[in-house]
Amino acid sequence: MARSAQALRTLRVLAVGFLLFAMLACSLEPAPTAKSFEGKWKSSKMITPLYMHPNGEWEIKKDDDRVLQYGIWQYQGNAIEWTFKLNGEVFNEVNAVLATGASGFKLRETDGSISTFSRLD
Repeated sequence: MARSAQALRTLRVLAVGFLLFAMLACSLEPAPTAKSFEGKWKSSKMITPLYMHPNGEWEIKKDDDRVLQYGIWQYQGNAIEWTFKLNGEVFNEVNAVLATGASGFKLRETDGSISTFSRLD
């Protein structure tokens, strides 16, 4: 009888553990992919929207379609690498992705600050 009570307690503990694990797994956001970053974004550090296109190009573009800056982006190793030309020189900048979700993401800038991007489309 003691073995039966112990087995029942063990079964209950396993069942509760499984339920907690299942609840946690369902609440986690899926791991980001490059597709997670495609779209039109409002940055906490810019007034003009940022467009991140599926072909790996990005643009900072005004509502009248005038492009202010552009370049190439890629998501790799939980970071976004930006390539752009400024004053005749080509630059690469890598920003760690700190958080992602359906409505936006956060990046650690090279100066240590954090930029928040909110989805506009």
